[in-house]
Amino acid sequence: MLGSIVTLPGVTYTPGTELEVRLQVTGTAPTNLAVTVWPAGTTEPASPTLTATDDTAELQVPGGVGLAAYLSGSATAPTSVRFTGLAVRSLG
Repeated sequence: MLGSIVTLPGVTYTPGTELEVRLQVTGTAPTNLAVTVWPAGTTEPASPTLTATDDTAELQVPGGVGLAAYLSGSATAPTSVRFTGLAVRSLG
């Protein structure tokens, strides 16, 4: 978890709405994380939606990338999630 739940400013989500997500990870000890989420087809916000840092020693090594969906145990209805693309690249 990067932090607490964040409501996207100006976005009212309805089922079927596509969202773009960008996660940038930089540095070591600490590692800086910045995630930006915005509705597909609109301009990416200039500022990240959420930022965090982590200096946990065990996490300061190369790792992998993956996607997953999570449904809370308190959810009252099923949901479906579809990922339509994943790009991973080094910016350095």
